[in-house]
Amino acid sequence: MLGAQTVAPDNDVVYGTFGWPDVTLGYTHGVARDFDIGARMQFIYGLENTTTTQFGMAFAVPLRWTIFRHENVGLLVHVDPGIRFYTTDPFDFGFQLIPFGLTFEVRPASHIRLGLGFDFNSTLLVTGIAPPEYLFGPMVGPFFEYHVDQHLAVGLDTRFGAIIDAFSGHDVDGFHVDGGTSTSFGFRAQMMLAYRL
Repeated sequence: MLGAQTVAPDNDVVYGTFGWPDVTLGYTHGVARDFDIGARMQFIYGLENTTTTQFGMAFAVPLRWTIFRHENVGLLVHVDPGIRFYTTDPFDFGFQLIPFGLTFEVRPASHIRLGLGFDFNSTLLVTGIAPPEYLFGPMVGPFFEYHVDQHLAVGLDTRFGAIIDAFSGHDVDGFHVDGGTSTSFGFRAQMMLAYRL
């Protein structure tokens, strides 16, 4: 689930990730040798991978393609369209605007996957007191996945980078607030548990 290999055709995997910035529960179905599709639900407590604490939820449909494989090396591309909301006051609702990523994997042994992942996060928040707000940014980090047996896998997934908040100018209580951008440190560090049905 973390590496560059898709789920085999007609196979199903359920998984969970636990850590910062959320707890995720997911399901993935193998469609073809190099393509799988899934459903993912996140219980968020870190706003858009930053250190800002805020409760929210997200729902996404991950699509993954293995675009290169040779012996013990692989490369996967994924897109994760979906929606999310935060329990701010007022309520924030957003669209994940085709966030995508690349995963490079090496397999030093048949049951071990090591590699590096690159993600580009992209969310448009469209409700709240202010005009729409676009949060985006690149993140990169290593991962490790260990296959205990043919059904069970555990792992550690990390990403580190910048989250850029682009917002437009607007009026609040008779005062004009200029638009602009701000940048925050973003990171993800999660344990993963996956089970092939």
